[in-house]
Amino acid sequence: MVRIVTRIAVLLWCAAAAQAVAASHTAVRVATLCPLVTDALATAGEQAEIVASVRRSPTTPVSGGIADLGTPHTPNLEVLVASGARLVVADRSMHAPLVPRLESQGLEVVLVDTSSVDGTFASLLALGERVGAGADYAKSVAGARESLDAVKPRRPERVLALLGMPTSFFVMTSRSWQGDLLARIGFENVAGSVVGEERIPGFVPLSDEILAGLAPERVLLVAHGDPEAVRTAFERRLQDRGLLRATSGGVPPRIEILSPDRFLSNPGIALPELARDIVAGPSAPASAQ
Repeated sequence: MVRIVTRIAVLLWCAAAAQAVAASHTAVRVATLCPLVTDALATAGEQAEIVASVRRSPTTPVSGGIADLGTPHTPNLEVLVASGARLVVADRSMHAPLVPRLESQGLEVVLVDTSSVDGTFASLLALGERVGAGADYAKSVAGARESLDAVKPRRPERVLALLGMPTSFFVMTSRSWQGDLLARIGFENVAGSVVGEERIPGFVPLSDEILAGLAPERVLLVAHGDPEAVRTAFERRLQDRGLLRATSGGVPPRIEILSPDRFLSNPGIALPELARDIVAGPSAPASAQ
């Protein structure tokens, strides 16, 4: 009888141990509100399963059987909850107000910092540790840092970075990842320190007062909408209000139209590719697509 009881105890222990091992290898079900996190988690293998994601572009639905949460600015939380996600990865500056609602649904929330280069890399390292892929993420981040440090323009040009729509324009300050990236690779972001209302963190409405005090050599214009319409609207604003000569010393700045699909969403590990294309200028291949 003692042997039977002992054997049963051993079998029960083995079963419990097997369940524990299986549980430890169960992929974390993740919903991500940041495109760069979607990209990063795709390399985590069996450690993480992406069950819901926001769109990289407003007009391009999420594919691959993943629940479509819409845009990062207005994610569909009902779809998120229905996806069965247990971990939600969100942008600290954009999604912090959503945390109480998400946690009330029993979800774990991890906030990442996408407002700067170093913040992005640090957040990816922390995320790697959370999903059990710390070593892989550490290697990827180290490679990205090394590649980014090697990207330098021939000289520190004066650059004005803008988000443009036909009726309004916004400065990408140093408090945005775009502005921080420009400084990181050696450009002078001429509007990096301007302040004002920030409905989008790091983006300040472009006023005539701001524009009149600048002298950019290049304008990096992320066009939201028809690119040529946005370019025309910006050039007309300069000409109609007499700001072109004041801002550029009589020599028009080079206006370069950038795709919002590439330059509005922080690319994470691919930041060096984006930096190389900015340095190379409009003739550069779209290496980060």
